[in-house]
Amino acid sequence: MWGNGQGSGLLPHFLDPLFRKENMQNYYGGVGKKLNILIYDFGLFFEHARRLAQDGHSVRYFTPFFGAYPKFEQYAPGLGFEDEGVEKVMTFFDNVAWADLICFFDVGTGDIADYLRVKNPDKAIFGSSLKGDRLENNREFTRKIQEKIGLPVQESEVVKGISALREYLKKHPDKYVKLDIFRGDMDSFEAKSYPMVEGYLDQLEVSLGPFNEIYNFLVEDKIEGEEPGFDLYYYGKGWVKPMLWGIEQSKESYVGIYTNKLPKPLALVADKIGGVLQKLDYRGAMSIEARVTKEGKPYLIDICSRYPAPLSALYTLSIENYSEVIYKIAKGEEVTIKPLGKYVAAMPMYSNQAETNYIPLEFPQKYAKYVKFKTPAKVKGQVYGVKGSKVVYVLVACGDDWKKLIYFLEKLSGKVDAFKLSDESLASLKKIEEKIAGLPEYGLTGF
Repeated sequence: MWGNGQGSGLLPHFLDPLFRKENMQNYYGGVGKKLNILIYDFGLFFEHARRLAQDGHSVRYFTPFFGAYPKFEQYAPGLGFEDEGVEKVMTFFDNVAWADLICFFDVGTGDIADYLRVKNPDKAIFGSSLKGDRLENNREFTRKIQEKIGLPVQESEVVKGISALREYLKKHPDKYVKLDIFRGDMDSFEAKSYPMVEGYLDQLEVSLGPFNEIYNFLVEDKIEGEEPGFDLYYYGKGWVKPMLWGIEQSKESYVGIYTNKLPKPLALVADKIGGVLQKLDYRGAMSIEARVTKEGKPYLIDICSRYPAPLSALYTLSIENYSEVIYKIAKGEEVTIKPLGKYVAAMPMYSNQAETNYIPLEFPQKYAKYVKFKTPAKVKGQVYGVKGSKVVYVLVACGDDWKKLIYFLEKLSGKVDAFKLSDESLASLKKIEEKIAGLPEYGLTGF
């Protein structure tokens, strides 16, 4: 499965406790020294904190939870993992002085990252910026950027108010409706016809309440073609190589390839967007999706100024020098990723019970390195999925044969368990096999 690295058998060499005991002083995930790392997260990317701790660093993990009526489930992610080197903290700014490296893995904290970069120029800051966040949170702005930098742009129109949106969709079928920022209330959707989305529009009207007639919706033409994604790091001056691109099926399973040369349609997007990011001094993770036509024209669908969720959990398995990559990006320095396999694959697993309950997660320890968690907490050694996220597992693999990775994840899915655990993602994994066969037709090669 791994193809390189030696250890005690259960773990690849860079995660093996026997290796770490003898070599960590000069290793620390490629950094060469032990770091104090402070992480600001919303609970989705705990596995990255866990990996940094596995590399031997001191890690403190913060999730914001204070409000008029604080909820425990907002504080719970990452709680109880002190035995694995991750300390959960209740406050953020009073830990800044302690930290050598500060990480923001999600979108929405760009203003804090900007502030810290100005006030603490001696510290390494990983994450988006306020202007970088805007690329994800304001799609109308991003479409204007596309046009300005010479990328293909799909026909789009801003429609103000839910009533106007209803009338527009009655007359214009086969559209995509994009919504900004408030993903907890509503998400973008495809409108093949008005009757198909009328019920969802009713829900939106309730969610927006008295503001439903002043909210702007971006309505776009449907572009026919494949929709690959590429998930990259930008270190302030350029993309970190090798780069990762692949196919995600229905926002579920994913198969990707590490490469120094993206397919032409994706290379065009990366080149054009890279120029924008350089002006922003962007230093962090980025996930980009584009719809590629049979003629090879890439139409940007989404920019995510953050790690992709849940598939980014596979980075913590497949990147040998993970800590070095994060640290040098944060400092604005060039770095090369050392992948442990040419291909990667990820498959989330769901339990609808986890949306409203804390559920215990059971899995064989000998497969632990392939079993990642979406939003976990731990009590007396038992890992739980924190209520609020129906994704409880992210199964990951890497190696030099992508078909074997798919087969491995299919088998692994039968070895993990949780209350009312669904195996629906298996179907999406199978569909990826079918899609990869047709990729050359779209100028997307590598598999």
